[in-house]
Amino acid sequence: MPSPRRGAISATDLKQGLEDRYRSDPEYRASVDRQEAERRARRDELERAERPLVTDLRAAGIPVDSAWDLYKHPELGETAYPLLVKHLRLAYPDRILNGIARGFTKDVARKHWPELLSIYLTEDRPEACDGLAATLSGCAVRTHYPDLVAILENEALGETRIYFLRPVHRIGNRMCAGAGRTVIESFANDPQLGQEASRILLGRGRND
Repeated sequence: MPSPRRGAISATDLKQGLEDRYRSDPEYRASVDRQEAERRARRDELERAERPLVTDLRAAGIPVDSAWDLYKHPELGETAYPLLVKHLRLAYPDRILNGIARGFTKDVARKHWPELLSIYLTEDRPEACDGLAATLSGCAVRTHYPDLVAILENEALGETRIYFLRPVHRIGNRMCAGAGRTVIESFANDPQLGQEASRILLGRGRND
């Protein structure tokens, strides 16, 4: 087993050092306590804000404490679907909006692709757009390929289009050798998509 690098600090030693400093340094202790209090306050604020959604989900038989817990109950995806759509249209803090938009299961999102795509194309809140892009790109199959290419070509959708580069590359190449790559090449110099497009063309990352 290789020996630790000279001068390296182990995680255990680092933790012990921070604990010792917390006990002996009043100024450091006050800073840590203040930061922890701020984290708790932010968490409590998010929990209060998300309560209407959680109440609706639980009333429908979905035992979650947050939209971010929905992945634990994929069998209830269809039950959750109309509630998520309803709450996605409401005013929530960014993190909650993103969690709602990502809360659709793959099978359900695929089944309701036209509606979710329509919401994505008309949504103007960045965190909701980001979550919907992640959901749609994650469930896309061959029949969605024209929509995927159209999304990439729609500059109004901004950086969220980046989620669709790899699905276009993967699905397009499976449909016809090199077809997906040709589309990705056309975005190699795009100011928002160029870096990721170049990574894909170089074969970096998964699903290349």
